Amino acid sequence: MKSRRLLRRPRPYPDESLGGYIIRLTETNYYSSPKWIFQMSGLRARGIYGNVFNREKDDLSRLSNISDVEADILWSMAFPANTLIYPKAVKQVKVFGNIVPTDALNRQQIQLCPICLQEKPYYRFFWELSVVSACPLHHCLLIDRCPQCQEPIPWSRPKIAICSCQFDWRSFQPPAVENEHITLSSLIYKLCHLGGLPSENHLRVSSDNPVTQLNLGSLVNLLVSLLRFCRLPGIRYQVFPPKEASLAFDLKSVSEFERVFALLKNW
Repeated sequence: MKSRRLLRRPRPYPDESLGGYIIRLTETNYYSSPKWIFQMSGLRARGIYGNVFNREKDDLSRLSNISDVEADILWSMAFPANTLIYPKAVKQVKVFGNIVPTDALNRQQIQLCPICLQEKPYYRFFWELSVVSACPLHHCLLIDRCPQCQEPIPWSRPKIAICSCQFDWRSFQPPAVENEHITLSSLIYKLCHLGGLPSENHLRVSSDNPVTQLNLGSLVNLLVSLLRFCRLPGIRYQVFPPKEASLAFDLKSVSEFERVFALLKNW
């Protein structure tokens, strides 16, 4: 039986994540939780990796019907799991046509750019990548906690830009970052073939550096592997200065990816 369409069916943006689009459908149609959209679509609710969907397990046809958005477009907004096992055993996903480990994705909480939300309130799938820590368009840090209540920002929520404490993230001015600290995020943005970067002068990586020749999948896999190597007890003290070596390394910590990438700048 054909499902009833949602009353309000906004079209997705070209760089919008499917998980974020479900939140936007929730907010636009005044539902109290994204679980209603999942139930209407016959989809499994996501506890982790909000934008990971499995073609063998997830049928987007009902979501396509109620949102009036073609299923192919919906799939292009998701990160398809590269495995038949679902969901906790997923180890690899396809991101912008490249196979990357799930260690390169944010797991339970999300990060976002308040200035991007000011311009257009939707969730960019670029923010799903844990290897990204800054917005290359606005040269500011992404936030993953509400500036008011300090709680992590969960990916599954009823509103795109407003916290459960009612703080509007669009009113927050995120910390600015120097060009040298935005190099990795800018390079990832470029490899995702997203438009809008004013120039590539801030990449600050020599054109002779082999890292500039890597595609997205190769670069992300290299960063994840190198970070794992740097976590080894006997290695971290040799690679990082003593004051940083005492820090706990976490594959989902974007600041650690930035430090690992710094090792490749003189490759």
